[in-house]
Amino acid sequence: MAATRLLARVHAADLAHCRATASGRTDGDPGWAPPAGDVLDLDWAPHPLEDACRRAGLDGRLLAALRRATTGDPEVDVAFLDHPDAVGIFGPPPAALAPEGVAAVAHALAAIDWPAVLPPRPGVRGLDGVRDPQAYLTGQFRALCAFCAEAARRGQYVVRWWD
Repeated sequence: MAATRLLARVHAADLAHCRATASGRTDGDPGWAPPAGDVLDLDWAPHPLEDACRRAGLDGRLLAALRRATTGDPEVDVAFLDHPDAVGIFGPPPAALAPEGVAAVAHALAAIDWPAVLPPRPGVRGLDGVRDPQAYLTGQFRALCAFCAEAARRGQYVVRWWD
């Protein structure tokens, strides 16, 4: 099974509930179960997205915002989510962005001129002969932008983990 980067939009009250649940249970399970409609599976795209932006010479501030969107901020404490029943056992501990960080990231992502970063290349195929890497990364970038913009609109946190 491949490891994928997952993001979830959650309200502060939901995180507080998970924190209280984890501290109240002997096994520490936070009962983490974000609604499917508020979860984004970025698959393996975070590193190739960042690489494409870096190779295109994207402004460092925008590149940092993209990285922050997929890695979170260490200042936001979501250690209580680091439980096998909540986020599995693969990868680093979960991380999150607070609503203010989500808003800043959403604003920065909207400023990225994606076609300038990764211009369409008709006829290009991936190593498997089927997947068009440009189309794949474009779809993942657009999904990330929309996801963060909606979280910012709602005033939500964005939690990141690997599955």
